[in-house]
Order: sequence, then structure tokens, then C-alpha cells
Amino acid sequence: MIGNFPLQAPLVNTQEAFKFGLDIANRPVWPYVSVLIACGAASGFHSLVSSGTTAKQLPNEKYIRHIGYGAMLGEGFLGITALMAVTTALAWEEYRPGLGSVVTGWGRFLNVLLPFIDVKILISFAALVATAFGFTTMDSSMRLTRYALHELLGIKNIYVAGFIGFLLSLTVALAGTATPLWTLFGSVNQVLVALALTTIAVVLAHFGRRLWFLIPGIAYMYATTLTALLHTITVWLYTLPEGPQKNPLISAIYTEYSRIYGPETGRHWPMSYICRSSRLY
Repeated sequence: MIGNFPLQAPLVNTQEAFKFGLDIANRPVWPYVSVLIACGAASGFHSLVSSGTTAKQLPNEKYIRHIGYGAMLGEGFLGITALMAVTTALAWEEYRPGLGSVVTGWGRFLNVLLPFIDVKILISFAALVATAFGFTTMDSSMRLTRYALHELLGIKNIYVAGFIGFLLSLTVALAGTATPLWTLFGSVNQVLVALALTTIAVVLAHFGRRLWFLIPGIAYMYATTLTALLHTITVWLYTLPEGPQKNPLISAIYTEYSRIYGPETGRHWPMSYICRSSRLY
């Protein structure tokens, strides 16, 4: 509001919004908007953190509502500013997939409030904040992995459990499957929301408390997340490769990179990466 940034992105892309084809490009508004823009609405990752980590840090149970609800308001603010950054602070032609676009937009927002500081410095500061956010998320993820290994396999030594979690992450990274798996993260994360709400409903039913207000959310989350997962997996099965060059999914990614970064980038996109990624499909 202060900077009076115009809306650079098209308000609705009607040609693409309601397609439901079996290829990488046709992802309709529902269910994918609910699993892509998750911040502040519902997050399974946060349900795991709040039950495994945050609960151990509370000195008094009465703080749960303020901390839990306040944290999700903060997360919602993060999601809104990220969306604003790529739709208003950047020209539509400037947008590039990845965190860099969000960071650039945040830096330009800060420049309105701090015009006496060079915008490049502010973009660097926004990148530092985003990186710190990633580091703390990784730390929480590793801690949750330790909890899971302790509960599922009985591994009590935190160093052993932590090292196993590190090896799992390293294997995924070195195998080149991190990017394909990331496409499932939104759906899987939101499935945890449905499971968390179901758990809460069971507990409330056990104590004879009201739970009707949870039913619509549970039904919506299961329908949305499972539809997104099934559609994504169907796309993968539909595009099983006869080879990296013949796989329609890989070809679509190749074409998209060429469109965004130019034909030269697409032409020289590492074939080894394409081959590694195609193994998952």
C-alpha cells in the first residue's frame, strides 16, 4: 500500500486454470492451489513441529493458543508477502522459478520503507533472512526425523538417529531425485493436516467434546490432498519413459526451461540430470 506497486501478473489465467490433462503443464486451480499456497492456511509440517518440539518449550499450557495461532498468523503473513513479491514487485517477464524472485520482490518492498539504502543491499538482506528460514526449517526437520526413528525403530541415541536422517537426506540429494520429490511435498504435507485434524477429532470424541466444526475441514483436506496426489502420480505413470528423450514429462520440463531461460539454456540443460530425474518416473 505504501509503495503503490501495480499488479504485474494476470489476475486469472483462464486458459490454464481449469485444465486437468495428464501432463506437467495442466494443473488446475483445485486441488493444486490448496497444496501450493499452504502458509497460514493449514500445514502438516507445523502440526508435527507443534506436537513434537513446541509443546516441550511451553512453560504453561495456557500459552498454546497465543503461540500456535500467532505463529500461523505470522506464517500467513509470510505466504501473502511471498505471493505479493512475485505478482507486484516483479514485472511478469522478470519472474523466474525459485526463491530468487521472492527475495528480489522483498528487497524492493524494503526499499520503499528504507529508500536511503541501496536496493541491492536490501535484496541481499532478504536473501539472508530466507536462507536463515531454510536453515531453521532443516534443523526442525532433522529433529522430527529423530523423533520418528525413535518411535518407529526404537533408536534412542540422538546422534545415531540424527546421522541416519542426514544419510537419508544426502542419498536423496546425490541421487538427483530431490527436485521430482519436491513436487509431492505440498500434497504430502497437507495430507498430514488431514491426519492431524482426524487425530484431534478422535481425542475430542473420546472426551465427549464438540467436534462438528472439524468435519468440513477434514473432508476438504482429504478430498483435496488425495486428488492432488493421485493426479500427480497418474501423470507420472502415464508418462513412463522409453528413454529420457522420449518421456513426455521430461520433454515438458525441458520445453519449460527453454521458454523461461531461453533456447540456449534449454538446449544445454544437463542430460545427466534429466536421466537421473527420469528414473523416478
